[in-house]
Amino acid sequence: MTAVPNEPPFIEWTPPTYTAASIAEPISLKPHHAAYAALFEEEKSNLLSVLPNRVGLGGVGNREGDGGRRGPFIEHIGSTAVPGLLAKPVVDIMVGYPYCDDKDDDHSSFLLDILAILRTLGYEYMGIAPSPNPTPLNTRHYFRKRPSTTTHYNVHIIWSDSPIWRANVAFRDFLRVDEGARRRYAHAKQVAVNMGCVDLHTYSEAKKRMVGLLIEEALRWREGGQNSA
Repeated sequence: MTAVPNEPPFIEWTPPTYTAASIAEPISLKPHHAAYAALFEEEKSNLLSVLPNRVGLGGVGNREGDGGRRGPFIEHIGSTAVPGLLAKPVVDIMVGYPYCDDKDDDHSSFLLDILAILRTLGYEYMGIAPSPNPTPLNTRHYFRKRPSTTTHYNVHIIWSDSPIWRANVAFRDFLRVDEGARRRYAHAKQVAVNMGCVDLHTYSEAKKRMVGLLIEEALRWREGGQNSA
C-alpha cells in the first residue's frame, strides 16, 4: 500500500507516481454484463454519501448545467460503461472536482481528506498516473478496491475541468453510439490478450495506440456537437 501520512503537517507529503510494478495484476476479458450499470450506481451512492462537496472556491469555475455545484461529479467510464463491449470485470469510476488555482487553496490537504475517506470504503491508493506532460490540472489519482469475493472497482480522482476528464467522457460516449469503434476496440483488446498480454501494464501498452486513435476520433465527434449520453 502507498504510504500516506497519518499526522500533520500533511502539506509536506508529495503523492507518488505509480509504476508498472506497483499496480501489477493479472487481467482477463469477459463479455459485457448487464449488472455493471447497477453496480456503478450502487457504488456511486456509497461515494456520494461520504465524499465532501468542494464549495466557495475561486478558479476555473462550475461545470455548465450543474446548478452551481462544485463536485463531486461521478461518471462510469471504461469498458464496463459500454454495453456490448468486452471488458475486464472491473467497474471504473471517475470522480471529479473543479480545479482551483487560488494560491490559498490547499490541494494537498483536500486530497488527503479524500484518501482517508476512500480508505473507509476499502480503497487502496496506488498513486498518480505517469504523464509525459504533468501539470497540476492534468493529474489522475488512482485507487482500487479488490475484495476477494465481490465486485472489483477502480476510482480515478480527476479535476473535472481537465483534458483527462473530457477525453474519458467523450471516449465512453463515442463507443456507446459507434458500433464500428466498439468493434475496433474489442479487436485490439482481444489481440493484446492473444499475444500474451495478460498483466495490466503489458495489456494497456498493447492497446495504447488504438485507444489514442479512438480518443482523437471521440473528441472530434464531441466537438461536432454531440452531447454526453
